[in-house]
Amino acid sequence: MAYVVIDKSYLEGVSSDRIKSLCDEHTVLMPDVLFYELMTTSEHSRKRCFKHLPGTDNPVELIPNVGSLMRFELNTHQPSTPLYDRRLKIRFIFNKNLKTEAFQFTPLQFKSMQQWQQLVSQETTRFFQLAMLVPCFFPRLNGIAWSDFSELYSRLKKRSLLMLRQYARSTPGYWNMMLRQML
Repeated sequence: MAYVVIDKSYLEGVSSDRIKSLCDEHTVLMPDVLFYELMTTSEHSRKRCFKHLPGTDNPVELIPNVGSLMRFELNTHQPSTPLYDRRLKIRFIFNKNLKTEAFQFTPLQFKSMQQWQQLVSQETTRFFQLAMLVPCFFPRLNGIAWSDFSELYSRLKKRSLLMLRQYARSTPGYWNMMLRQML
């Protein structure tokens, strides 16, 4: 069974039957950032997305965002894959009122959502500030027009692949095998 990661655009644009079929035939993964987006979007958009999801136990598997997956890898020195192993191991059913105008946050939920939004805003600001430091560490990036990044990225990717291939040839053991499979 394949894993399928969904996003809001897909969820908004696809039919309920297609989502049900996808959930029946595959393991559908919903990143926590999608859940956050659905809970903080307009009522109309939230309703439109949730009406497509099956009203069953665990219609999707909730997984952490990419940043959390990267932290897991850095802290454990283990891969985050398969993503299914990183899912929240809980039983849940989405509130049926999320599909209607009847849904209202309780005062506690509303307060939690405000705290979550504040945390996301702080983390976004921190990431932006960190991103602004990139030219300090890579001064050759200063003055490059955005239109030139595509070609620069292609050249760096080719160079990185060549370096990985050379490393794989010279490295014995597990990493050699893994790198050869990837390349």
